[in-house]
Amino acid sequence: MADLLVKPRGTHGKVHDITPESAGWSYVGFGLYRLHPGETAAEATGNREVILVLVEGKARISAAGQNF
Repeated sequence: MADLLVKPRGTHGKVHDITPESAGWSYVGFGLYRLHPGETAAEATGNREVILVLVEGKARISAAGQNF
């Protein structure tokens, strides 16, 4: 089993980037962004299914030409 304790790579921006390959998993990955108000994050997801979880704050989200 992969080591499940991974410390963040900093305090700002993308602080976690766990891929299925790096974790030894088949499908699921995990990324965590810590952003200041007004900052943005963007990633190309290709054909991967993505779930966004907002832990706090507000967000403007766009995907496939749609705004949410």
